[in-house]
Amino acid sequence: MERTAGERGCLISLLAVFLLLLFIWNRCSRKELINQKFSGIVKSIEYSSKRTPSVEIKGQMYVIPSVEGDVLVGDSLVKKANTTVIYQYRNGKLIKKYSW
Repeated sequence: MERTAGERGCLISLLAVFLLLLFIWNRCSRKELINQKFSGIVKSIEYSSKRTPSVEIKGQMYVIPSVEGDVLVGDSLVKKANTTVIYQYRNGKLIKKYSW
């Protein structure tokens, strides 16, 4: 079945709106990650279906997109608000600095 010019235009418009919404959602999610701050000992680690870790610190879960599975329960993580840097401490020593 062949589509008319109007139908093709409508499909292209819908695709453009979808891509725009995806872009906006991605920027909002990134801004939310940048704005969060935390400091404390990792009590648990959970992984999303895309293997992105979330850590529990002081009873709250935080997404940490750049650690690549190197964080262990018992490590301390520090992230200041409005930064993209996470500091990882183990046994009181800085062992890694992550940035995304």
